Amino acid sequence: MGCDQGASNERPIHSVWVDRLQLARTATTNRLYQVFIQETARNPPPDISVNEKFNHPDQPGLRA
Repeated sequence: MGCDQGASNERPIHSVWVDRLQLARTATTNRLYQVFIQETARNPPPDISVNEKFNHPDQPGLRA
């Protein structure tokens, strides 16, 4: 994980082990995640809109 040429928070390259992992059958889009936030009255994470390249409503969300 990581990148030697990336941002400072991506360095150094390092191994990561995951004990358990769950995958969804379908991707959760940003639009569906917004519905979830509204329906459950949860506060969205503070960094939800940081990168405009990943904010299109029909893109898979960065969170599930």
